[in-house]
Amino acid sequence: DVLVDGYNDDGFLIGRTQWDAPDVDPLVFLSDNDDTSIPRLEAGQMRRCVITSNSLFDLEATPVA
Repeated sequence: DVLVDGYNDDGFLIGRTQWDAPDVDPLVFLSDNDDTSIPRLEAGQMRRCVITSNSLFDLEATPVA
């Protein structure tokens, strides 16, 4: 589960998991799912996501519900 925080300075939608503290821990970069039955991401939502990629510190995820 990922809490959608909003957009960062570069225009990417970001969030964090329940174990991540803001401004301290790595970010989860979010992308909208191509499936039209899944609602678009909005800040403040808690969404079930699947991790699609990772970098040295951060994760990339796509919502599944």
